[in-house]
Amino acid sequence: MLRERWPPSRRITPNRDSLGWALFRLGRNDEAITELRRAAVAKEPDGVVFDHLGDVLGKLGRHDEALKSWRQAVAALGKPPDSAKRRAVQAKIDVPHPVPPTKSPSP
Repeated sequence: MLRERWPPSRRITPNRDSLGWALFRLGRNDEAITELRRAAVAKEPDGVVFDHLGDVLGKLGRHDEALKSWRQAVAALGKPPDSAKRRAVQAKIDVPHPVPPTKSPSP
């Protein structure tokens, strides 16, 4: 319903980010990721969008993808380097993340 009531001309990066976050909060994870990825390919990288995408991916256990997105967020938030938002995203990267088990080769 959100998309149907939203004309294409209003589907700009901040709106897509908000829609993606709302979809995530509603448990519509695949749709959330789609909208956040669309927002992330804007002309100017938006650190908040990459942060939100990383949060969604991390909550879904897709840690490698989340780390990549958070690193993109840090790069986009790099000015000024001491910003609180940048430090908060960096803290997400610095936290140890689960390593998926590897399958041992069959004999």
